[in-house]
Amino acid sequence: IIEFAKLDGGGSYMILVTGGFGLIGANVAKRLAHEGYEVVVLDRIVDKSSDFFAECENIHFENVDMLDPFALTSVFNEYDIKTVIHAAATTDGEYCKKNPVGAVKTNTIGTLHLLELSRKFDIERFIYISSGSIFGLQKTLDPIDESVQPTPMNPYATTKLLSEELVRCYVVNFGLQATSVRISHVFGATPIFRKPRWNQGPINYYFWKVLTENQLNEETGADFQANFTHVDDVAEGIYRIVATEDVPSYINLGSEKMYSTREIIDFIRQKLPDRKIEVGPGVEPFVKQAPLRGPLVSNYKKEIGYTPTVDFHEALNKHFQWMKRELAKRGELHADID
Repeated sequence: IIEFAKLDGGGSYMILVTGGFGLIGANVAKRLAHEGYEVVVLDRIVDKSSDFFAECENIHFENVDMLDPFALTSVFNEYDIKTVIHAAATTDGEYCKKNPVGAVKTNTIGTLHLLELSRKFDIERFIYISSGSIFGLQKTLDPIDESVQPTPMNPYATTKLLSEELVRCYVVNFGLQATSVRISHVFGATPIFRKPRWNQGPINYYFWKVLTENQLNEETGADFQANFTHVDDVAEGIYRIVATEDVPSYINLGSEKMYSTREIIDFIRQKLPDRKIEVGPGVEPFVKQAPLRGPLVSNYKKEIGYTPTVDFHEALNKHFQWMKRELAKRGELHADID
């Protein structure tokens, strides 16, 4: 058992965002910084050369592994942290399935370390970024609100639900003010651009394929559908949660709509006409990462003053242009793409 030492002192009010160089953490940190909050961005990989946080002078960077409790303690000692937003996680479902012990260590034990520090340092608010994957395989595509019981179907989803239960334990036993936020199929810009995996969903994977190969040829996948959500909507929702005093224990954040892979394919055809764009029927391979389920919807939008507003096709275009620029920077954009 590791004891966390609390030191006296502290500076200005801080919000700690873990996983701050990942998709959710980075965009939430940036949004909060633009709203005037002091933000500590914590991640295992920190690239200060990234221009993602340009003009965000009120962001502080800490290169820390979630599984290093002593390094985590030093961060809490250094800053006067009042709110914790925990977005750090291993999101690769295939990795989690092959390495369940490693997945539990990173996604669940890492959460426990952070919860215990939050208890010892009297953190005012803890916001845990969970996942819609905890709802597993549903019998219908009906909307999923906060009253639906979780039914995780794979190791990744199980680690997220285990962390939710740990958060609830700290609420019930130690009075921690906490909320678990479920998100679904989020896409958008990140500080560090990496080659997308197929299990990140069709948007990233298809965009990368066509922008680097000038064609898209997949045997199956056109019938997959999901509650795709642009990260701007998620960042807005989390900002609203931070700014609201009384927040429910669980909140679903998403576009609240279902979109099909065929819509993504049609978008690519419009952006890049005269290319070979062929995707066969079926839901493979994406259903291996995320079983088909209906959209996440929330019963608490009024309470937090939030409504998803991002237009899906405008979001696709924004993400397409961003990925195109990033590939051009890396010299990986196909020569025949303007």
